[in-house]
Amino acid sequence: MLLIAVSFGSKGHVINIYTEHFPPYNYLENGEMAGVSVQIITEVMDTTGFEYQIQFNPWVRTIAEARRDPNGLIISIARRPAREKLFQWVAKLVPATQSIFALKQREDIVLNTISDVAKYKVTTEIGDSRELMLKEQGINIDTFIRLSGPDARFKQYELLKKGRADLWPMPDAVAFYIEQQLKESPSRIVKKLELDGDGDYYLAASLDFPSDKLEVIRTVLLEFKQSPQYRELLTQWGLNDNN
Repeated sequence: MLLIAVSFGSKGHVINIYTEHFPPYNYLENGEMAGVSVQIITEVMDTTGFEYQIQFNPWVRTIAEARRDPNGLIISIARRPAREKLFQWVAKLVPATQSIFALKQREDIVLNTISDVAKYKVTTEIGDSRELMLKEQGINIDTFIRLSGPDARFKQYELLKKGRADLWPMPDAVAFYIEQQLKESPSRIVKKLELDGDGDYYLAASLDFPSDKLEVIRTVLLEFKQSPQYRELLTQWGLNDNN
């Protein structure tokens, strides 16, 4: 289990910010927190002056902890219909393009529409937004090779390389980050289809999160997103501002 909690801010009720190891959005590197979402939420929370701590856990636990914690926030979560009533949605945090990848050499794989996905072996992470997006469009995810854990995405990439999986739904930034980490040059993957719908990542709060604090955080985040610093962060991480 991957877990870290680091506290910041003034004294008072601690706000717990839950997330997962999900580079380049949020991750741990040599014990230090990193990633574009971590940098943004740190700037926002430091401005509010609220005491807070950031916790890293596996994704399924991250969602569960954030939901039941009356002082809980969650970062880098996609806003899908199945999740709409589970949280208070604060604001969009970062843009994200979600696509379905295959190896470049697999010219036999043709995706004209989303329904064509059902013809192939697909690998996903249990409970992630790509599974939800595909399920919403009528795809049976029970046939997928579904993995979990902090190394799931690297394992999915290896399944693709070994021919044990044909398709890999993943945010573009994450897919190419993994290739960079594995020193795959030139890239071995290609986008076969871009997923429709809102695939961006949000800041959300538990249903019992105090409304007064929530409005302060929302106001500060929206103001920060209008700043040059926000746009510079997106550029630094290779993300396009589609807000």
